[in-house]
Amino acid sequence: GALREAFAPSGRARIALGPPPAARVIPQAELGLSLELDWACVTWDADIRFTPAGWENWSFKGNKWLRILKDARKDYQKNAYRVLLTRARQGMVLVVPEGDGADHTRLPAFYNSTYDYLQSIGFAVI
Repeated sequence: GALREAFAPSGRARIALGPPPAARVIPQAELGLSLELDWACVTWDADIRFTPAGWENWSFKGNKWLRILKDARKDYQKNAYRVLLTRARQGMVLVVPEGDGADHTRLPAFYNSTYDYLQSIGFAVI
């Protein structure tokens, strides 16, 4: 059967080869699990924004953006971007949307300073 993989809350990976009777639990360390991609395309959203004061963390709730103030949530969000931005082995395309002035949830101001910052540190525009 097809390989099915799921991660249990215990930090162990479950691998099922074939029907359920063939399933067994294998520790992640034994599997050497990692996420690597030859090429990646990542879209940068307005949840992490570069501003003149530094990075700001945001969360979209309902129909608006709310600032994230708790350090633990900021760290979690930063780590999610770190994981996405460090998995491509051959290359990566990073897309920063232009935004839409007619949509208060995707205003260009949410993206422009991040785009400018990434360009200033050497990201090429294609």
